[in-house]
Amino acid sequence: MLVKSLSQLHSKSAIARSKSAQMFVKMSSALMSTAKAGSTQASSLWARYNHHLVANPITTKCITAGILATAADIVCQINFPLDPETKKKPAMERVDWKRTMNFAVLNTFMVPPVMHWWYGLLSTRIVGTSFMAAVKRVAFDQSIFAPLFVCVFFVANLMMDGKIDQIGDKLRIDWLPTLLANYSVWIPAQLINFKLVPPPLRVLWANFIGFFWSIYLSNAANKASVEVLPVDTSVALKEKDL
Repeated sequence: MLVKSLSQLHSKSAIARSKSAQMFVKMSSALMSTAKAGSTQASSLWARYNHHLVANPITTKCITAGILATAADIVCQINFPLDPETKKKPAMERVDWKRTMNFAVLNTFMVPPVMHWWYGLLSTRIVGTSFMAAVKRVAFDQSIFAPLFVCVFFVANLMMDGKIDQIGDKLRIDWLPTLLANYSVWIPAQLINFKLVPPPLRVLWANFIGFFWSIYLSNAANKASVEVLPVDTSVALKEKDL
């Protein structure tokens, strides 16, 4: 009787293990199918994006840049508020939607068409895939385009915000620090861009790096320009003597 019971128990255990194994195989198959479907869908979306990038390059680049700029400005305002009072508010209440709209409009309708034309010009004027060709493109890009871009962007942003009277101070105080920050980001990024990235995807690569750059640029473009004046030590000494 004991042997029979043990035999039945072993049989039931084997059946249970078999069912568990079958269930594991089914779950694994389902997960693999889901992953494969997700991968196929992602590949399909990427293929469609590349198709539109070739068929409608400027429109596709404008939409991409606008979406990234909107997201970057929101991230900037939530994480780097311009005043202490705003920092006390809940995350989404920190967002000035007019500022976000201005930033998105500039990055949708002004920046991508100019970059599309500029990168096309560099590719036709400086041909080749060598490292020196990439260095020449970056040199022209950062010595001609970057200084003008920072200047024009600051001016356009202040004009859209109705602060035309602040343009002079903005350029005098913030243009050079922003340009130097631009060099630290874009010189290595553009070397990669011109050396390794195919021409149709160069604005996309610039937009990817630009998402993080736009967080900085949004803050730089919208913060109040405060000039740090040198301390007159002679006056301080006179006051001390009095």
